[in-house]
Amino acid sequence: MSSFLKKPIKPINKNIDNLKNITIETTDEDTYLKLIRDKLSSNSFLDAESIALNAYKNYPNNIFIQYAYSLTLSKVNKYKESNQLLSEIIEKDSEYQDAIMRLGINYIHLKQYEDAELNLLKALDLNPNSFHNQNYTVSLYMGQQKYNKVIKHYKKFNKILQNNDFVQNCLGVSYIRLGNAEKSLNYFSVAMKLNPKRLEYAMNYANALEFCGHKEKCLEQLEYILDNNLLYTDAFRSWCLLNKNVNSSDRRVKRILKILKTNKVSIEQEIQINQGLWDIYNRENKYELAFNSILKANNLKRSTFNYFSEKTKHEVTKQISYFENYNFKTDKVNKNNMNYIFIVGMPRSGTSLIEQILSSHSKIYGAGELTFFEEYFRETSEPDINSEIFLSNLKQKYSEYIKNRIPSDEFKRSQFIIDKLPGNFQFLGIIKACFPEAIIIHSQRSMMDLFLSIYTTRFSAGHLYSYNLQDINSVYESYIKIMKFWNNKITDIINLNYEDVVKDTKNEIIKILQHCNLDYEEECLEFYKNKRAVHTASSSQVREKMYTSSINRSKPYIDYMNRELQKK
Repeated sequence: MSSFLKKPIKPINKNIDNLKNITIETTDEDTYLKLIRDKLSSNSFLDAESIALNAYKNYPNNIFIQYAYSLTLSKVNKYKESNQLLSEIIEKDSEYQDAIMRLGINYIHLKQYEDAELNLLKALDLNPNSFHNQNYTVSLYMGQQKYNKVIKHYKKFNKILQNNDFVQNCLGVSYIRLGNAEKSLNYFSVAMKLNPKRLEYAMNYANALEFCGHKEKCLEQLEYILDNNLLYTDAFRSWCLLNKNVNSSDRRVKRILKILKTNKVSIEQEIQINQGLWDIYNRENKYELAFNSILKANNLKRSTFNYFSEKTKHEVTKQISYFENYNFKTDKVNKNNMNYIFIVGMPRSGTSLIEQILSSHSKIYGAGELTFFEEYFRETSEPDINSEIFLSNLKQKYSEYIKNRIPSDEFKRSQFIIDKLPGNFQFLGIIKACFPEAIIIHSQRSMMDLFLSIYTTRFSAGHLYSYNLQDINSVYESYIKIMKFWNNKITDIINLNYEDVVKDTKNEIIKILQHCNLDYEEECLEFYKNKRAVHTASSSQVREKMYTSSINRSKPYIDYMNRELQKK
């Protein structure tokens, strides 16, 4: 709580609920503070700012009034004006912890993260027991994806934070992001015990259990959530996906369908319910009901955001222009000590399966979907691909990025690291320029099976094109175009067909291992026993023995899909 809110309030004889009854000229400092506090508590931020401005004009030297005004400015997004006032306060009182903390929070909003961290840590030095400051500091690290810093911060303030449910939950998320989902389970469990009413902690715990392959425990957790709140629809759709025994006559499903008919659900809840119904009806071979459910869900989702359908096309055109005249046979960088395997393709083309198989080998570590090159091209206008210094620097940054995301013992043990971001198919040029010795595996899949799988998958983030079949087709055309270009420019890409991997797994894997100069290991065929965490939409499928039912899966839906693809 802010110090001005904790300041004792003198009895007031005026009716403070009615601002019109208060004469601003005769209002004393404590009355102003109470008025501001009341307005902030009711989220009336503009009213709070107006009152605070009058208070500041009347009492410009009162440090509590100054802070109250700076806080109201922050609440109406006037962060620079707020910071100016906060700096004046701190000049008067260098140990005003709330002012220093608020300065750090404002810097977060201004995206000046170094200044934010500096001030938040300074405030923590003054008061390490501040619940809000600890949470803001951890939130800052989470927002920047500095998960190692979250963990280091917790170790430093362990005794203070061990009973902080928010921080315990953030620790769980951090360990998941760093590829250690098994370790995250304990932190989510603690967060749930500390605050059992926060069902999002239970949902995070369920997700972590799924990532780690603890399917039965995950289902128990999902049912616990649904028993506490049937309309926690994120849990409902996961439960429908994972529980193969759930059918349309289940009591929970019947209750959900009744609620859905009342229209007393949010758009997001309606989306998630229909996504769950797709899984149920698809298992029951009720194809029309199944497709109508996923169509409803995706149309609703698509209505909630704007999507630039030409985005991938433009990126592909750019990448081709960068590397049209580039000679990949001329190595411009020194070879790396660590060998990398990049698995690319459209999402749902079998990339997770291939990674799971390969990472079952004793000398290969699967690092999952790493967004380094995607983030790099988001922030860079044009790469200087003919500069040895540029390529060496980028290579060094990537190597540091990898090292920070992989357990040190795995990093030392492994001969190969897998980076499995399907969308890296766009960036194979810069990848090969930096790492000429890298192994590129391109996974392909039958077009209509691929389209259906993308259309019916619930991605955790990104893939905005996946909610519309025409958008999927547009991205697919760009993907085909650039992969044709890369295969002409880069001669050692390993092109695999998902269907071949499923039908003739051993021979397909031996081909890849030969490229790596590695011997075949029987564990590769027992990939479903691999305990590594899988954080992709395929996390449940890669825990199962090889199956061929996914081949020609689109056959019952071809007419429905074509109808959507041909719409004008």
